[in-house]
Amino acid sequence: DPHFDSLRFIDSAGAWSHDGRRFVQSALRKGKGAFFVLDPQTGRRLSEVDLVDLSEVDNPVFTPDGRKLVFTAMQGGFLDLWEYDFGTEQKRRLTSDDFAELQPAVSPDGQTLVFGVRSTDIAANRGNTDLYRLAAAGGEPTRLTDWPGSEVGEQWRPDGKKIGFLSARSG
Repeated sequence: DPHFDSLRFIDSAGAWSHDGRRFVQSALRKGKGAFFVLDPQTGRRLSEVDLVDLSEVDNPVFTPDGRKLVFTAMQGGFLDLWEYDFGTEQKRRLTSDDFAELQPAVSPDGQTLVFGVRSTDIAANRGNTDLYRLAAAGGEPTRLTDWPGSEVGEQWRPDGKKIGFLSARSG
């Protein structure tokens, strides 16, 4: 797409809305983060959002009601979770710490997020990405895994009672 510097399809595959009527993809424009939403039936661009104070916008996912996106973005050298509200056109930082939050997944009821966390402290980082849970309304994240290896690709079961993920726990 010539009006973006690049599409972030290697690090971030994009995501479908729960009703299948929209597709979101992260991008880079003028060196800053952005995303756009398409109608997959027509290819028509429904919206474009420039996040001029953020970079490395990755893994945007729709909330089940389709009113918001949750994504990872970098600000000040730290990768955190963010939320974008289509109605208010405002973004909100969900995490703010010295860790890199990755690959958010929103529960089927929209009340809980699960995501990977990687330490930015190289001495403390054993090559792990642990899974954490956070209430969508905010608060303190809760660690779900804590063992050697990396957990990625988390997905909620449709009833919201369990989470599946890929693990390198055994090496």
